[in-house]
Amino acid sequence: MKNDRQTPILLSGVAALMLAAGMAVAAAPEKDPGQQSPQSPPPATPATQSLDAIDASNATMASTAQEKFDALDANRDAAIDKVEADASPALAAEFVQLDTDKNGKLSLVEFNSAKNMAAIKIKSTKKGY
Repeated sequence: MKNDRQTPILLSGVAALMLAAGMAVAAAPEKDPGQQSPQSPPPATPATQSLDAIDASNATMASTAQEKFDALDANRDAAIDKVEADASPALAAEFVQLDTDKNGKLSLVEFNSAKNMAAIKIKSTKKGY
């Protein structure tokens, strides 16, 4: 008879334990299997730092090219003609090679293909436009 009294108590204890475990699972936030947990970006390595430096350098060069182009484009027609190019001896020297469409003007794209952008300096701005 003693076993008969202990069985309901044992079953009640197991049921309470299962209920507590079920509540703990239900209280945990759901996570979509396809959803990844947020992660911080990987620490910078010398390789990624070099790539960042290259990106910054390219942005600076593009900015510098645009600034030089704008400074040389005296008449603001979005092109550099031969007279405007003469303000930079380095640009004047390679003007014919850069003018790939042979229209007598350099577009920004043509200007950007200059071999030595650093050598393109403006000696004076031409007035007359």
